[in-house]
Amino acid sequence: MMRRYGVEYELGVPDPQLRRLGDAVGLQAAVGTGSQPAVSDFDALRPWSGLRRCNLSDDGRVLAYAGQPAYRDDGTGGQVMVEIPRFYQLYEQRDGCARWWVSPDPVPGYRLSPAFVRPDGTQRSAVYVGAYLCCDDEKDGVATVSSRAGGYGRIRTDRPTWRALCRRGPGWEMGDITYLCDLLQPLFVVEFATLNGQSVLRGICDMPYSDRWPIEQVADGGRQLWVNADYACQFVLGQGVAVGPQLGDNAAIPHATVTAIEQKPQGLCRVTLDCGGPAAPGMLLYTSVWKNGGADGVAASSGSLYGPSSGRSPIVYRGIENPYGNTWEWLDGVNIADRQAYVCTDPRHYDDITTTGPYQKVAYRNAAEDESYITAQGYDPALPSARFPTACTGGSASTYYSDCYWQRPGLRAVIFGGSWYNGSYAGPFCFSGWSASDMIHVNTSARLYYRG
Repeated sequence: MMRRYGVEYELGVPDPQLRRLGDAVGLQAAVGTGSQPAVSDFDALRPWSGLRRCNLSDDGRVLAYAGQPAYRDDGTGGQVMVEIPRFYQLYEQRDGCARWWVSPDPVPGYRLSPAFVRPDGTQRSAVYVGAYLCCDDEKDGVATVSSRAGGYGRIRTDRPTWRALCRRGPGWEMGDITYLCDLLQPLFVVEFATLNGQSVLRGICDMPYSDRWPIEQVADGGRQLWVNADYACQFVLGQGVAVGPQLGDNAAIPHATVTAIEQKPQGLCRVTLDCGGPAAPGMLLYTSVWKNGGADGVAASSGSLYGPSSGRSPIVYRGIENPYGNTWEWLDGVNIADRQAYVCTDPRHYDDITTTGPYQKVAYRNAAEDESYITAQGYDPALPSARFPTACTGGSASTYYSDCYWQRPGLRAVIFGGSWYNGSYAGPFCFSGWSASDMIHVNTSARLYYRG
């Protein structure tokens, strides 16, 4: 018997909670906090049960799965990836409703994402997405990136450079439209039956990032910084920070982790870092990308280190750490010209300027609003992987898609998910067509994606 797990959303209704359909009726999903166990009914159901961390070789071989003796999360055993098994899906808009369906079986009318189909038409049994953000690495003397715990996600990099860095070898790319729209969003939405992802896991999005309170004192080679107590109390142990003369320039200390926060006299706190640098009074201390592996202490299949409603805690969704929040992520395979999206699902043709040929025009235009909550998404039956915001009027952090959208005229690329200071704007549907592909952002990274 073929299994079909679905959810339904009545178009135009503010409530983001979805009605379960098919074999999903009666199922319950759960997330955990730290080492506390939490069991979701989906833990025993494919495809969700098939999402698991592994070490992957550069030629695409699984060297070990998490829990096996040879598995390593520090990169010494291979790239730390999440295996996503082949599954079938259907997204439809009809009879006034949007429906997401997921099945491990080839249900008639369902489709395979292009992620699971090779250029010659043969099918892949699985694809692999980075468990962590990309860290700087080197291979045969050439700069590249890797997915591993213990390193800081690379930032300040434009999309063309990311594309080159992520191509470690045949089959290696950066995350693209199929990852977001065909894998992450449908699996998350069907499991948790909501469009409001932050109601399940808020993610790293409420962190201190301000130029209002400069550093007052510095000691121990920049490892100890005295700052305003009201500001310092917003930081948390284990978070990533940086120091520089200007907000976001990371010039004095590019990356560090907070190891202690101590109240001191005169309304100050001493913030201690795990490394130092040429910090000086008058410079700024602020949140930056967290070190990879912050959510490795979560025992459940999905959860948060400090609590699901905390906006100052790393999260994990079935092995994928911080799938939104912490930093924005570049998305490949989408070019936008004056709000008109063009998509490509064949990595051999990815670039930053094409709007013809392998890049196909989506049948609708993206929303005209800017920095507004999403209230509707478009659907093109000929390009089902392309589901982008089409309306952003009257929404909020707790209604409709509950995430924010940005746009600018001209030729644009896409980043998604939101970063450490985007608050309720962040989430699995958070989408920005604001940036040109050559823009450099202090809060934007990327994730490895392997399709052999």
